Amino acid sequence: MPFISIPSIFRRSRRIVTNARADRSPGSVLTNGHASAVVIGLSYYFLTTLPVVLAVFFGHWFLRPFLPPAPDRAGILQAFAANNGRSYAGIVDSGYAYTPGEQSNVAFFPAFPAVAAAIRKLTDLPAVTALLLVSHGCLAAAFVVLYRYVQSRFRDSPPEFAEIVLLTFGTFPTGFFLRMAYSESLFLLLVLYVLYGIERHWPVAGVALVAGLATAARPVGAALLGPLVLYVWRSRKPTRRRIAELLWSLPLGCWGLIAYCAFLSVRFGEPFAFAKAQGEWWVRPEATVPRKLFSLCTLEPLWAVFDTASPTFWAARDRHGAALFSLHAANPLIFVAALLLLAFGCRRRWLSAYEAILAAGLFGIPYLTRAFEMGMAGFGRFTAVVFPLYLVLALIHTQLPRPASAAVHVLAGAYLAFYSALFGAGYLLI
Repeated sequence: MPFISIPSIFRRSRRIVTNARADRSPGSVLTNGHASAVVIGLSYYFLTTLPVVLAVFFGHWFLRPFLPPAPDRAGILQAFAANNGRSYAGIVDSGYAYTPGEQSNVAFFPAFPAVAAAIRKLTDLPAVTALLLVSHGCLAAAFVVLYRYVQSRFRDSPPEFAEIVLLTFGTFPTGFFLRMAYSESLFLLLVLYVLYGIERHWPVAGVALVAGLATAARPVGAALLGPLVLYVWRSRKPTRRRIAELLWSLPLGCWGLIAYCAFLSVRFGEPFAFAKAQGEWWVRPEATVPRKLFSLCTLEPLWAVFDTASPTFWAARDRHGAALFSLHAANPLIFVAALLLLAFGCRRRWLSAYEAILAAGLFGIPYLTRAFEMGMAGFGRFTAVVFPLYLVLALIHTQLPRPASAAVHVLAGAYLAFYSALFGAGYLLI
């Protein structure tokens, strides 16, 4: 079925809410398209998440016994909480701990486990269940907010375009991380809200508060300061007032990071314990500043992944040894492809200045701070939250022949399922 016909699945749902849209009474919740956004957004969330869940089940039940060596079989929910998920579950269960020189859970920022801990306290659910509720709740909301954002940003586009964006987002191969016990879905939701707030001309304080919360979810949330500065500076206020707004909105825009540093200082006597703890996961030892800068400028972290003599060689970190299904091998390729697509979108003026600055920060911060030490590990996962990429991909899809576009979506969905199955089987996907 050509992809453009997929939105027809939702025509019945759209008809259900069409008449309700006409109800503009103050007490009605079915006004201004909000109801249709919820129905369509949640529909795409369900249809693109179900294959991921089934693939994790398949990997856990059928692929796991063939791993070399086969890990102990845990509960099915644990299959959604491998690697970082276990660390988040430990924070929900026992709080933070820090031991200098060791891998400590202070490396993981607090917003995601804090929300899960609140749910656990209210419901007495296991930590992993609470984490998955937060992850999937935020992802479902992200589909709805993304739909509304696209409608607002591309007012003259066909009605189906927003749904093409949702389909592209939902089938992105490394988007399986958004369905696991990881912080990515919460972070993406906050990023979307910041850009949506800017698009809808929210007060600066509201935009800054949401951006600040994003810095408590992931340190790369500091990338939102770029759009915030531009938002303040583009206002029609006098220059002196804009400067004054920047002086208080920038600290407010990273209040989550500031609060976490204050907590670490009081609890462990080290405000930057998270950065020191993250260093314990490095694949390569710390290098001198000139050595690191030379490596980054020559793009050495990208090609070192394919160098058999490098400690970051993909096959040295991937047990199955199949390059086509190795996320370690795909990380630099995804990174380069995303940068080229975003550059193309900027050149065609498809992206706004806010989206371009955001994407530059979301890629630039991790590249400068961990690409060398980690050998590009995690960059496929980081790409999944750079939502301007989905706008560019969707616009490209509208210009492709329908069979070609459908084939690309099918291939992306297949890789989404492959990665999900490997994750459920316990492979180390980073």
